Amino acid sequence: MQYEIIYADPPWKYGSKGPRSGKFAALDYSSMTIGDLCKMDIKSITAKDCALHMWVTGSFIEDAMVVGNSWSFKFVRIDKVWNKKKVSGKPHAACGPWGMSDCEFILLFVKGSMCNKQKGKRNQYVGTDENYTGKHSEKPLLFRNQIDERYQDGLNKLEMFARYPAKGWDVFGNEAPNSIEIPTK
Repeated sequence: MQYEIIYADPPWKYGSKGPRSGKFAALDYSSMTIGDLCKMDIKSITAKDCALHMWVTGSFIEDAMVVGNSWSFKFVRIDKVWNKKKVSGKPHAACGPWGMSDCEFILLFVKGSMCNKQKGKRNQYVGTDENYTGKHSEKPLLFRNQIDERYQDGLNKLEMFARYPAKGWDVFGNEAPNSIEIPTK
């Protein structure tokens, strides 16, 4: 299958780049190095025209550019900013060596022409205050739903590094049932 929409939340390997319960330690899930992510043959499963929406934290923006490029995509912009909130309304932040971080980003990459495959929802805001889900690295469904609303119906969609199935989406991930296979280069 050739996908026109990819929504990816790569399992970035933090090492000394990120905190875990106030310490630098292993995450709750398997992570991948930048080299391993780049070896994924995403080009072989994407259509000529394709949009990639990739989650990233601030410390991995440069690495995300490398990964997106290796997958044959061109960076367009920071498309969404998730201002993570606790149920109390206060910021949900992780403390790292350079201070607190309470935002995550969706970067938009494209190959070919995708603007003409959008429908009327071009006026979505970039910044969104949304409650933290409570499970490490889990993202609010709101963001995938916004991608669904943004593009024409009938496009082939893939959620990479998914945990759960989603109607209208194929999934890839070691926690997702019925995961597709992605070859390596």
